[in-house]
Amino acid sequence: REEAWMDTIDYKSDQNPLGAYRYDLAFYDGGTGWEQLAPMRSVKAPTVVATLRECRRHSESFKRLISDSANQLSEAARKQDADDLPLVPHRPQGNRIERHIEEWGDHLRAIMLHARFIPHLRPLVSRFISDVRNLFRKCDRYYPDEEATHSAVPYFHRFRNDPPWKESELPPFGSLITVVPAKSQRKNEAKLNPRGYAMLFCGI
Repeated sequence: REEAWMDTIDYKSDQNPLGAYRYDLAFYDGGTGWEQLAPMRSVKAPTVVATLRECRRHSESFKRLISDSANQLSEAARKQDADDLPLVPHRPQGNRIERHIEEWGDHLRAIMLHARFIPHLRPLVSRFISDVRNLFRKCDRYYPDEEATHSAVPYFHRFRNDPPWKESELPPFGSLITVVPAKSQRKNEAKLNPRGYAMLFCGI
């Protein structure tokens, strides 16, 4: 990955979040359009480094990570063997990641209100909107080897494959669904029980 932006978000909720994930690492890859809100328990450098490693495959590397001047973000960039380029914090007009954070925040609040989720469950929503935007939101990227611009979802730009799901196949977030286990997973005594189990859809 040539260039990526990152920042941390502190939700400061009165309710203890699920899994104690109070923070999100906000990540945006300028090359593929990949967007990610990755829940974290703290904003200390080792936690940021571990979360960054989850954002990339073993075969991927970061050449340049752009963030504000927070020490833990700069240290995390160096731990990834990437050049760290600090920017002036709290300036959405000059810091691209903060402009994205504003948009992601609106998306997150809208889903939580629609699903009537309490703040305790916010980490689930962070992961869900990241998946939805990467799987179904198209963006244009220029391919130098083909000398052409392609309009596709970030999943395709990153992996060069189509997403495994279609947007029409996903139920609304927070909706009640019936999950039917595969026949090979059902035990003999389960034949007397209902085939499906009622569950809430909270992510892909």
